[in-house]
Amino acid sequence: MKTPATWFTLTYIGLIGVSLVFTNMGSAEIDPSTVVAAYLFDNTENDGVVIDWSGNNNHGEIGRQGGRIDYVEGKFGKAIHFNPDRKNCIDLGKPLLNDLQEFTIVAWVNKDAEDWSNTQAIMGQHDAIEWMLTRRSTLMLRAYPLSETHKKKNGHKHPHNQAGCLSVKECISALLKLPGPDFKWEDEESWVHLAAIGDAAIMRNTRNAARGVQKRVNKLSIGPMTSYGASKFNTKIAGCGVFDDQEGVPDFLGGSIDEVAIFNVALSLDDIKTLMAEGLESIGLQGKPIEPAGKLAVTWGELKNGG
Repeated sequence: MKTPATWFTLTYIGLIGVSLVFTNMGSAEIDPSTVVAAYLFDNTENDGVVIDWSGNNNHGEIGRQGGRIDYVEGKFGKAIHFNPDRKNCIDLGKPLLNDLQEFTIVAWVNKDAEDWSNTQAIMGQHDAIEWMLTRRSTLMLRAYPLSETHKKKNGHKHPHNQAGCLSVKECISALLKLPGPDFKWEDEESWVHLAAIGDAAIMRNTRNAARGVQKRVNKLSIGPMTSYGASKFNTKIAGCGVFDDQEGVPDFLGGSIDEVAIFNVALSLDDIKTLMAEGLESIGLQGKPIEPAGKLAVTWGELKNGG
């Protein structure tokens, strides 16, 4: 028979163990080393350059085919507003989405309250992973998976104005129908958090951390998937050929975007909720801080070369 002291000790240790289990279950910790690139858009003084705060020096350049870009109040700090008539986007200078077995892309988006007739890109890389809003008020995540028997993408199997995939050997799509027949953000010009997620089994979109319709990728006709694709094109934000690299096919975003990041893992919904509540900086980004205005000595050439 156990003495009362022994019983008390065992009970106390057991309660501590249960407490630790529940504490670990309730906290979503994101490993900062899984961040491929992270853009906060707060460097308003460094005109024309978008800083990557991941520590990987994947800095971007703001393309300005039709005029200036505007910094506006974002969900966390500043954001960039894109006017599709100006044909602006952010070119990250390299293909960041190649050969990913898992991925997550996150962004806060404040879509202009207007109807749109063209596909509008959020972020992506043509012929690899493409993430966009279609004219049918649908958030579309499209990828071109590869396998041991299908090691590179063939030519397009669908017209350039066809957002869906007509051949599962060429591309797969996960769709999230946004609410309303002619979707505008809930309050007409309000921030919405979007995430695109893929792992070895499924690919899906989320909206405000709510699980969207998923596309199974573990039983494709090309065999077991080795990656979500690869292409020669640069990764871009807000257009300039995410959906289609052909000239004259517009995919420019109309609206504001904030807190954009790429991860090389599939984040959980708890992780997404953490990013929504606390922002990207909460995970401990490894990028070096830039000196405040008046002391800014960083040039685009230095950033591009990793200086």
